[in-house]
Amino acid sequence: MQYRILETKLQSIQLPRDQINVANSTGARKAVYSVSLSLLKRYGLAGCGTGSSDLVLNHELKQQGYTLLAAQGIQTHSQLLKTWLETGLLGFLSLITFLF
Repeated sequence: MQYRILETKLQSIQLPRDQINVANSTGARKAVYSVSLSLLKRYGLAGCGTGSSDLVLNHELKQQGYTLLAAQGIQTHSQLLKTWLETGLLGFLSLITFLF
């Protein structure tokens, strides 16, 4: 727990995008969530296709300068974001309906 707090505090210093990797989980998650939300602007209505969210996410991470994250093949780390990105708004709403 203490390590995670220190890591989060150090993240406020802001590492360059090309130095953030999976081992730095706080920076990696911030980058992945930010890029995933930007991808929803493009694919939010119809989705990018079942099973292709990881490819689309890693391509966009690479385009935005997160080269280590893209090379390591990171995922969205959120089932809600992944479902919405892959299946669009209808799939996301279906998942929410089943969950609640």
